[in-house]
Amino acid sequence: MKLFIRLLRYLIRYRVRLAAAFVCSALVAGLTGAYAWLVRPVLDDIFINKDERMLIALPVAIMAVALLKGLFNYGQSYLMNYVGNQAVADVRQDLFLQFMRLPVRFHDANTSGRLMSRISNDVSLMSNAVANVLKDLFQQGLTFVAMVGVILYQNWKLAAASIVVVPL
Repeated sequence: MKLFIRLLRYLIRYRVRLAAAFVCSALVAGLTGAYAWLVRPVLDDIFINKDERMLIALPVAIMAVALLKGLFNYGQSYLMNYVGNQAVADVRQDLFLQFMRLPVRFHDANTSGRLMSRISNDVSLMSNAVANVLKDLFQQGLTFVAMVGVILYQNWKLAAASIVVVPL
């Protein structure tokens, strides 16, 4: 947890882009729920009621949801990768400055290859944590909430039974 808090210090500089990425993630989660919500009208109106108007309207709605979800997913990926790469660049800059301040004795005791490997590999793992783990934690949590909301809206009795049975 202490390391995560230190990482947040680097992310705070990019809070506007990070907030925009979280908004895009929330919209992707909401649009995923919209997919689930559109399944019922497809089945009821097109296949059961044979409503020809819905045969045109629902595919257009599904394509619009897919287009918006793709745009917001791209925006979220771009912004998270930008923040991750900039945070990594800041960490590497700080590490380099710290290495320059260390005494010569430290550099004699540690090989340059080992030090460069630590800077390259460990900081790249941090980039992955920022760009993927943070995004997935937020987006998947919101997607879960959106899907539960859709299930409760569609049939709250069946949803209540599922919420009890599925964890067991």
